[in-house]
Amino acid sequence: MLHSGSLLKLYISKLLYSWPFSVPLALYAVVFPALFHKFDRNPNFEELCMSLIYHVCSSWLGVALACWFSSKFIRSRVMSFLLFSVAVVVTISAEGIENTLPEGLKKAILLLPPLNSTLNVLMDYYAATLYSKLAVIGASLLYGVIIAALFLFMLHKRKLDSH
Repeated sequence: MLHSGSLLKLYISKLLYSWPFSVPLALYAVVFPALFHKFDRNPNFEELCMSLIYHVCSSWLGVALACWFSSKFIRSRVMSFLLFSVAVVVTISAEGIENTLPEGLKKAILLLPPLNSTLNVLMDYYAATLYSKLAVIGASLLYGVIIAALFLFMLHKRKLDSH
C-alpha cells in the first residue's frame, strides 16, 4: 500500500494481478479433458480455443465476484466462504431459479452473474449462433468490470481505503 499510495490503487492492482493466475487453471480445465478423451467426442481446435476464452472470461468474473467477499466487507473468513459458496451455487442455478420465478420477477435474474449463458454455449457449441458465442464473452467481461467497479466505489465510499 505504501508504494501504490492508496488502498484503492492497491485493490485495482490486486484485481488485475489475480486474473492472470487463473489462466493456468483455465488452460488445465480445457486441455486435460481434451488430451485424455474425457469428452463424448474429440473437440476441434476452434472449440478448444473458444473454450479457453470462455474459461478465462469466467475466471475474471470469479475474481471480480470474489472481491466482494474479502475481509474489507466480511470479517469472518468462515462466513465469507459460506456466502461466496452460496453465490456460486445461485449463479450456477440461475436457469432453474428463473423458471420458478413468477413472470413479473423473471427480469431480476439479470442481476446474477451471466455464467449460465456461458455454460449453455459450452454445452451446445454448434447450435449457438456467432452472436451468442461472442455475447457470453462480452457479458462475462462487462459484468466483471461492473461488479469490480462497484466494489472499488464502495471501498472508497466507506472510506475503507483511508487506512
